[in-house]
Amino acid sequence: MEDKQFPKVMVVCSDPWRDDTGNDTIPNLFAEWDPERIAVVYTKASLPETDACHRFFQISENAVVHTALHPGAKCGQEVPHRSGEKKESAGAAEEKKRYGFFRNHRWKIFYFARDLLWAMGSWKSKELNDFVDSFKPEVIFFPIYPYIYLNRIQSYIAKRAGVRGIAYNADDNYSYRPEWYNPLFLLQRFFLKRSIDDIMQYCDELLVIAPKLVDEYRDVFGVPVQVLTKGIPVDEKAVFEPSAHNRPLKMVYTGNLYIGRDKTVAKIVKALKEINREETKIQLFMYSQIPLTKKQEKELTAEGTSYFMGGIPTTQVADVQKEADIVLFAEALDVLNRNKARLSFSTKLTDYFRSGKCIFAAGPRDIAPIDYLIRNDCALTACSEEEIREQLERIAEHPEILDEYGRRAFEIGRDKHNDRKMKDILLDALKAAAGNRR
Repeated sequence: MEDKQFPKVMVVCSDPWRDDTGNDTIPNLFAEWDPERIAVVYTKASLPETDACHRFFQISENAVVHTALHPGAKCGQEVPHRSGEKKESAGAAEEKKRYGFFRNHRWKIFYFARDLLWAMGSWKSKELNDFVDSFKPEVIFFPIYPYIYLNRIQSYIAKRAGVRGIAYNADDNYSYRPEWYNPLFLLQRFFLKRSIDDIMQYCDELLVIAPKLVDEYRDVFGVPVQVLTKGIPVDEKAVFEPSAHNRPLKMVYTGNLYIGRDKTVAKIVKALKEINREETKIQLFMYSQIPLTKKQEKELTAEGTSYFMGGIPTTQVADVQKEADIVLFAEALDVLNRNKARLSFSTKLTDYFRSGKCIFAAGPRDIAPIDYLIRNDCALTACSEEEIREQLERIAEHPEILDEYGRRAFEIGRDKHNDRKMKDILLDALKAAAGNRR
């Protein structure tokens, strides 16, 4: 495609774009974009390391804290798209530690405090205005975040630039269902919904990550809604090629173990221990950047059956999946956590489709990813502890089924998540919105 076909687009993210991390959903969507015609505003202290975009503006939380304590101090700066070496900006290590604490404890009061902090900080700066004005975006790409302050930044930029855009929602960021039992969540969600409503005033279309979200939002915002997922770079004529199986069969999990996923994986480990009692038939290998607690280690690891391998570089994940016989997808089955992933659609699934391996998925039937897998019959699914045991016994006794479901997963990825198709959807939507200035 010629450069002139790309409208000048601005994106707001929490993380900088880096080629060496797995946090690549949005950068992947813009992989073919002219890097001179895209600009990113982000809010972490770490630095970009990519050639996919050449202009980045950083408003770190550390800077917001500083301006809250020292009114008039500078808040925000343009940073290079490559630092020239593997290094972090000042405060990145401290910020990672703080976010890790928030992630592990998930106390709602932290999120209230952070939004209050951003409301006090002087991030609406001359530097940010100059960055927006100098880039002159023709359209805005609005990822819908579960964070009020990020949505407010996006609304501010859209108003400043005077342009339209398209929104992208990859989770349940609008309903009250994820934590209906938590009064603090309900209060925070009330203000979050208002921040999303503000964004949608500037949007001509809503892109969502799964068909279930189309059903959810078709009549909510009064704009067209269509599906956009992380694309898979595969030839439309490619065919599935089965591979020899390991003995014992090798199941691999790559991802985090938050919000009840660890409990689901524990049920899988329990079933595998029973299946392997007389002969080791299936082994589970878990790869995650977050260390296990002592309790999790006791529940999730069992000599001869399941192993926690720690974190691996993003560049190695595809190879680990390729060497597996089964790739595991797990979501919470418990009442308190099951709605938190109700409308999410992990990019792990598209990676699994690409691997051509049999997907074993455990989770509630009515959440978006499990609903999608069942609807397309492209995975072995289990929606209860009893079904987990039944499906694993089925695999152990009939391993030939793995090739059939590996083929189905591969073909769904090729036909419905093709990289070219996804990028065309994005480009067409942004071009249309770019023609509708405010």
